[in-house]
Amino acid sequence: MQQALTATPWYKQFWPWFLIGLVLFAISFCSVLLYFAVTTRDSLVSDNYYKEGLAINQELNRDRKAEVLGLKGEFHFYDNGRIIVTLDHAKPLGDLPYLVLKFIHPTLAHRDQKLLMTPLATDRFEVKLDKALTGHWYLDLRDPSDTWRLKAEIGLPNSSVITLLPAKN
Repeated sequence: MQQALTATPWYKQFWPWFLIGLVLFAISFCSVLLYFAVTTRDSLVSDNYYKEGLAINQELNRDRKAEVLGLKGEFHFYDNGRIIVTLDHAKPLGDLPYLVLKFIHPTLAHRDQKLLMTPLATDRFEVKLDKALTGHWYLDLRDPSDTWRLKAEIGLPNSSVITLLPAKN
């Protein structure tokens, strides 16, 4: 006596659908990754390395100039968003109508801010932030003619005095 074995059709079995599902999942996942790779811009990547390399020499000259002037800046951050900087220098700076202060975020370029600090008195300048900043920031302080700069790295909020110095080369 022989028993007839009836084979079930392929579309009613588990393994073909499992393998098809893996392939479909891989295709859809790769499509999503490709979409994000094409539509988002990496702000940390530069398009012109040579031009930026030349600009580094200018930045180093600004640091040297600040060092020659014996420049140092002390920042005071207040709870209301007010920032006051006091400049200390060994050589005269001349009349400064304002200072340029940049808050540079390490990874998110769209959060960078450029502010003009107005004079309160000789060698004292102030600015008021629109909203409080938090997190890790680089500070960059320059004169109006962009001949010197002072730098610091800070974490905000911060109630202590922050000292900006010329960058060491």
